[in-house]
Amino acid sequence: MCIRDRLKEDHAQRTHDVLEITAEVEVAVQRAAEMAEKADRQEKAAMKMAASCAAKDEELERAKKANVELLQKVEESRVVATALRDLAGVRATRLEEVEKAKNRVDAK
Repeated sequence: MCIRDRLKEDHAQRTHDVLEITAEVEVAVQRAAEMAEKADRQEKAAMKMAASCAAKDEELERAKKANVELLQKVEESRVVATALRDLAGVRATRLEEVEKAKNRVDAK
């Protein structure tokens, strides 16, 4: 075999190798692009989830504040109810005293 034939064969083999490597690189680039797209979708989904969580956290904080306000109002209502019961008890006692005094006056 002459040198020229060997060089042609060698060149043909290298060209074949380069084409195979190029095809492998194209496949790898395609896979990388698909992975990048998938990562973008996952990032968008994560951002939506984070926004949803933030909204739920805000809603939870508003609910907690509303609960605290309601508990304060309930406590105030209890205080008022206790005061009204005490006042009713005092009034009842006074009415009894007035009734007793009236009975004494009527008895005389």
